[in-house]
Amino acid sequence: MASPKINLWFSYLLLLVMSSACKRASTVTKAANSGSFELSATELSENKEVSFNWSSLVGSVAYILIVSSDENQNEKVIEIELAAESTLHSVTLSAAGEYYVFLYGVLKDGTKISPANQGLKITVKDSTTGSGSSGAVEESAGVPDLSFAGASGTTGSVASAMSVSPTTLSQNGASITACGIKSGTTALPAGLSVNTTTCVISGTPSATAAAAAYTLVATNSVGDSADASVTLTVNPAAPTLSYAVSTGKTVSVNEALSVTPSTLTNNGAAITSCGIKSGTTALPGTLSVN
Repeated sequence: MASPKINLWFSYLLLLVMSSACKRASTVTKAANSGSFELSATELSENKEVSFNWSSLVGSVAYILIVSSDENQNEKVIEIELAAESTLHSVTLSAAGEYYVFLYGVLKDGTKISPANQGLKITVKDSTTGSGSSGAVEESAGVPDLSFAGASGTTGSVASAMSVSPTTLSQNGASITACGIKSGTTALPAGLSVNTTTCVISGTPSATAAAAAYTLVATNSVGDSADASVTLTVNPAAPTLSYAVSTGKTVSVNEALSVTPSTLTNNGAAITSCGIKSGTTALPGTLSVN
């Protein structure tokens, strides 16, 4: 029979192991920023009351909102936990000045997800510290974020419409004023162009183009985004052939006949043959196809 002291010692060791496991299970790690999870701030009144709102984060069980007077969160003025269904919260700041706003979406396993614009900088002004109405909030703008990583529709063919949308496009507080191929880099394949506000590449290619990387930038009042690269390919297509509006298709017996196609486009590859389709009606008499 085991000694009571041994049993007690074993129970103590088991408790330590379980305690250590629980601590590890509750460890919180900060996940990478989510591009679709955004934070913004707006003025509510003239007494330094500011409203923060954000897009809902799928899977969150709570949110933690922090307002700090420094970007390292060493001087927090507000820290509050909010319910999972929250997408809006208002606070009243005690003094005018610059603040940094942090938001964390907390998942069920304790992981914290940050919005794409974590550390949002705002400036709260009152009538004694600057122009504008009391409590005016100014968000500090940044250069746009632009990316085509993982974009679809990047391979097309001659004479067929193409459309490639950016996977990330954020104006970051200032409207996008231009978007296009970066100066001094490779131009888009013939027939394609860039929408100057949405950065969507679209058009109908008129010639083949081997796979190549193209560099785009988006611009706002702050400056240019980082280079965004996208690889595009335009392959040849089957020829386009039509006699819809051709002339000379009616003649008398023993008269020469010559009918030229009204449309004949090789669509990026040399035409290797042309003739009557197998299994269909043969041409009359001595007529033939070049």
